[in-house]
This record gives sequence, structure tokens and C-alpha cells, in this order.
Amino acid sequence: MNIISQDSLSNKQQTTNDKQRKSRILITGATGFIGSHLAEYLSKRGDDVTCLVRKTSNLRWLEGLDVHFHTGEVTDKKSLQDIPGDMDYVYHLASLTKAIQPFDYYHVNAEGTRNILETCVKNNPKIKRFILMSSLAAAGPALKNVPLTENCERNPITDYGKSKLEAEKIAEEFRDKIPITIIRPPAVYGPRDQDILYQFKMIQKGWLMNVGKKDQMLSMVFAPDLVEATVRLAECEAADGETFFVCNPEDYSLSRLNNELIRILGMKHVKRLTLPRWIVCLFAWFAEMGASFTRKPALLNRQKILELCQPCWLCSPEKMRKITGYVCPTPIEKGFSDTAEWYKKHKWL
Repeated sequence: MNIISQDSLSNKQQTTNDKQRKSRILITGATGFIGSHLAEYLSKRGDDVTCLVRKTSNLRWLEGLDVHFHTGEVTDKKSLQDIPGDMDYVYHLASLTKAIQPFDYYHVNAEGTRNILETCVKNNPKIKRFILMSSLAAAGPALKNVPLTENCERNPITDYGKSKLEAEKIAEEFRDKIPITIIRPPAVYGPRDQDILYQFKMIQKGWLMNVGKKDQMLSMVFAPDLVEATVRLAECEAADGETFFVCNPEDYSLSRLNNELIRILGMKHVKRLTLPRWIVCLFAWFAEMGASFTRKPALLNRQKILELCQPCWLCSPEKMRKITGYVCPTPIEKGFSDTAEWYKKHKWL
């Protein structure tokens, strides 16, 4: 006769409850392009999601989602004091990608990261993982069409990239206090993205403009693929303390990307215009001057031109594949097609 003790039953019940318990999650930058996709993915999966939002945040992409809101800003440490202390995972995506002056990048991207990390250490010392969304820009461009790996020297060339590198270094200071994983995506595209929308619109109007004559090589990642990879890495024990590039395994030339957009948009005749770098830099300078008066960051600036003129922004996802077995599955043909359909559905195109 088998006798099962009450303690044994209690332990089994506790294990079952642990497996069924929702993960409690905090997302910074949840109102943004990537952050909103992450919030949607996790909330629909059944997790208990809290989004850190500013008083002025536009919540349009979070409407209808089963999420909580905590009002605060990563640059205001006092506003972070009341963040709940029982979070399992913190996804830090809040970031500044366009700024009027260089100081703004470091204030938000670097010091904002320090503020949220210090708050996590204080309020959530038993956190399972802190995930920092960095960028390929923190590592810098690749050389001679050889994709960067995580062991390559980091050489950012813009203030945005340098501020993201500072954020990485700050996160590394906390690795002995809480579990941390750093993720570096390259160019991210997909529904809700307003950056690549400009290229869609220009091609739809019958224009294709390039800076310089060299054909740039790029790594890309579809936003839903990035979200899937991010969550897998966050929940992978072997990813603790590590940094990962996340991208589609295929490299793309800019000319191929443009041709794919032309095909998807059904454009039979497109005027191709190649502009010298000095002319584009002149336009960017005027845009920066205008931004100083309007107090709104310019869509085009000289540092953006510097990025556009680099021949190669490539990174390797091999480390992520080895650790998690996950490979970003969406080819550019489907990713661009899905993005175009979303733009048209929401009347952005």
C-alpha cells in the first residue's frame, strides 16, 4: 500500500501552481513601435503586464489590451519609486531614437537605464530577468560584408549608438546584482513602424532616392520575430548575463529591399535618383536648424546620413540560434507584404 504524505501532496500542488501562475511583467517603452508589439504578445499569452507610461504618452496601440499602467518616466527616478515589487521580468525598451541635441540621447538612453536598473534592484531583488533592448548601433557598422558577432569590438559612430553603448555598460555594472540579458536588433520593421513608412510613401509616389552610389548591405528583423526572440531569450536560463544580436539570418542589399518594395506596391515606373552625400548633408543641416526652432527632432540629420553612408550594417544571429534554437522565420518578401497591408488598412499609405 502506497502512502503519500501531506507534505508531498502540498509540494506537488505548489509546483502545479507555480507553472500555472502568470508571469508579472513590467515593460518600459510599451507605447512605442516594438514595445507595443511586445505588450500585445505577452498580454495575449496571459501574462500580467504593467506598462510604464508618461502622462503625455499616446496609448493607441495598447487600447483593448489587458494591461495595467504605471505613470512615470525613466528620466525621473522619483516617479519610479512606486513600481510594484513583485515583477518576474522587466523589459526595458524605453529609448530615444531622434533628438534635438546629443545630450538628450544620453539622458534618456543611458541615465534612464541606470534609473530603472537601480529601481529594479531596490524593488525587485528576486527578479528572474532584466532585458535591455539595445541596438546594432551600439556595436557600429560591420567591415567588408562580414557580419558582426557579439565578441566584436564595439565601435558606435553616432550619438544614438554611443548612448546605447553607455546603456549596455551600465547594465553590465548590475550583472552581479540581478540577472540581465542584452539584445541588439538591427533595422526593425513591421506594422506601426513610422521610419520605413517614409520609404514606402516615396516609392508609392514614384521616387526612389539613394545617398551615394554604393549598395548598402543590411541585416533586418520583422517586429513580431524580434518579440518572439526577446521573450525566448528572457526565459532562457543560458541567456543570463549574455548579449545577443537578433535578426533574420539572411543578409539584404538595399537595392534588393527597394526592388521588393517596388514589386509589393505594384509600381511599374519609378524614377531613381542618386544624390551626392554633400547635398543630402546640406538638406540635413537645414533640417537640424529647423528643429532647433520647432523643438521637434528632424527626421533627417547629419548623423543619420553618416549611418546611411556606411556600406555594411550586418550582424550574425548564430549565437541566439545555438542558445535557444530559434531562427527569425519571416523572409523580407512576407514581412514587407504584411507591413504594406497594415499601412493600407490603417490608411497610412
